[in-house]
Amino acid sequence: MVEILNEKESEPKATHCVTIASFLNTINEHADSILKEDCSFIFINVSSFKTFNQNYGFAQGDLFLDFLTDKIHDAFPTDLLGRVSGDRFLLYVKTIDTGKIKSSIGKIQEDILGYKSTIPLHINCGIYINDKKDKKPTQMIDCAKLACDYIEDNLGDYVMIYSESIEQELDFKHYIITGFDQAVKNHYIQPYFQCEVRSLTRKICGYEALARWIDPTYGFVSPGVFVPILENARLIHKLDLCIIDQVCQVQRAAIDNGFPVQPISVNLSRLDFLLCDIFTEVDNLRKKHKVPIKLINIEVTEGAFAQANTPLETGVENFRKAGYQIWMDDFGSGFSSLNNLQAYQFDVIKIDRMFLKDMNENPRSRIILASVINMAKTLKMHTLAEGIETEEEFNFLRSIGCEKIQGFLFGKPKPCDPDVQMDDNCEASDIHNYYDKMGEVNVISPSPFDTSMTRIFSEEAIAICEIEGERNLSYIFYNDTFKDLLAHLNIHSKEQAQDRAKESGMRENDMFFELAKKAENTGKIESTDLIINGAIINERLKFLARSGDKATFLLSSTNLSSQKSIQQAQNIQASMRHMLTLYFRIDLYDEDGSVENIYLNSSQNRITDESTDAVEAVSMYADNYLPEDERDNFKNYYDITTVQSRLKENNVEYLVGFYHSIVPEFEDRTQIYILLPFKINQRQKYLSLARNMQYPPDYEKHF
Repeated sequence: MVEILNEKESEPKATHCVTIASFLNTINEHADSILKEDCSFIFINVSSFKTFNQNYGFAQGDLFLDFLTDKIHDAFPTDLLGRVSGDRFLLYVKTIDTGKIKSSIGKIQEDILGYKSTIPLHINCGIYINDKKDKKPTQMIDCAKLACDYIEDNLGDYVMIYSESIEQELDFKHYIITGFDQAVKNHYIQPYFQCEVRSLTRKICGYEALARWIDPTYGFVSPGVFVPILENARLIHKLDLCIIDQVCQVQRAAIDNGFPVQPISVNLSRLDFLLCDIFTEVDNLRKKHKVPIKLINIEVTEGAFAQANTPLETGVENFRKAGYQIWMDDFGSGFSSLNNLQAYQFDVIKIDRMFLKDMNENPRSRIILASVINMAKTLKMHTLAEGIETEEEFNFLRSIGCEKIQGFLFGKPKPCDPDVQMDDNCEASDIHNYYDKMGEVNVISPSPFDTSMTRIFSEEAIAICEIEGERNLSYIFYNDTFKDLLAHLNIHSKEQAQDRAKESGMRENDMFFELAKKAENTGKIESTDLIINGAIINERLKFLARSGDKATFLLSSTNLSSQKSIQQAQNIQASMRHMLTLYFRIDLYDEDGSVENIYLNSSQNRITDESTDAVEAVSMYADNYLPEDERDNFKNYYDITTVQSRLKENNVEYLVGFYHSIVPEFEDRTQIYILLPFKINQRQKYLSLARNMQYPPDYEKHF
């Protein structure tokens, strides 16, 4: 009651509203009877009235208060109304019917909403229902005010009925606010650390520092409770700086103890940037403890960027210029996600768990999440998914290229002893950048080698075409690549292409329209190759929709004649054919003792047509084509079981043997037999290459 009595008294202009002094005098005079009556007290406060005064002036503010006084009187015509001060009122009503009271308040709200103002106004009403438990009227008024004050911290409500739990909660808030400095001093508030795991390796590559309050009176105080209280009390910057100071101490101790040091992310709120020069404060703490910038990451919640905020923008830019990484926390939890990505450059976006909700039941969740990852990679941002609890979630995120994972699957937040290494399964400090570079690869992109930020549209030649009737073709849409393809075919406009499609007697037109019919009938993507102006064009069609005699298709066209990859393949094939002519036979030996002839360019028999056993085939070959004095040496040379040991003994990558031929076409010519080892699907193979020497050497060496 002290606060109300100390208010500067406002003189109400309406006759049905009394001053607070007159109101209290009347209540005190009838205090004994009020204790026994079915009655209630209502404390009323106008929300946003200060803003209204700033925009419209005090004269208009007074007019609004007169309007409000009239509407309160209309809703409670026989009850006592007093004006506490400014935009605050007290009502004494002779009823405990909460439904009736709320209905009357609802009428007042409707009247206020109809008031001509660009500032949205409404009233908050705290109600105390007399329970006849010996509370004095002044105490009842205090309770009504407590209920009204409670509304300010609980958006969405405008009527609150007093209960003891409200008083207990308000007492607790008071305890948090008044005890905050002592909690910091006594280290009741400390950081807990939750690990961040690299999806490629499952090794810890960082931590997030989370504030925890272990109170001697209340025990563990949830951050979901004390953080909003400190935000409303404008103390949140002190909390965040307290945590950051301790994080820097942990990092310094890890460095001094020679532990593998992982970057730690610290959280900043929008208010931090408004209440202090948060960049200078954080950077001074880092410098004080001599911690490298790369070991402190700055996380800012997505909601902080929801509205224009010059101090925040300046602060974020200062952090970035100094070399700190800027992470967006809770990406996807608000309505401004895409706007934020457009306006700010983030190093990492932390993807909110909401994207994984119903992942198994709703395939759209997977599509959306993959799209977010793809978008982030295109914008050159790294990705971290938080709240991961199952292996299935982890495996999916890994498959789409999400780089880092955080959640109970890998550990709950825990305290840290600076003199003990936090975890053993940690990534080496000097390898972070190496894995970060790997993480930049967009594994779900159709062109993972293309890291250009501007390449966000397909480079395929794409068009949407419409066929009316049997053969009337028109292009509804086509991209620049399709336009370039037409130009390469000497077709320089959409109209020219459409007119060409109408010409009869052209085989490519007939094939195109037949392809369209097939695509519509099968519902599949159908493809064919056409010759258009001398070029080979691969056409792929997908049926989209039909309306009457009109049908639309998605068309993808590829100029096979100009594709570098195809030309390169053709060149390689031609080169290989010429390379084969250097040899008169090529055989392939397997570790299982079998042999297969894969190329023969001589009058010799394949031999392997008679036997695929390597020993038998080599023996038959030696007996048929080599001089008698070289046959045993040749058979030993082709002993596949000893090839590896001979390679190792001679420190060579392949074996070379020189022999002579008794075949008339090669008689007395020296021949080279090469054994080249390689593996296919983990099986050892040996390629045997035989060719004639162009000029006989001065010596022959047998291995």
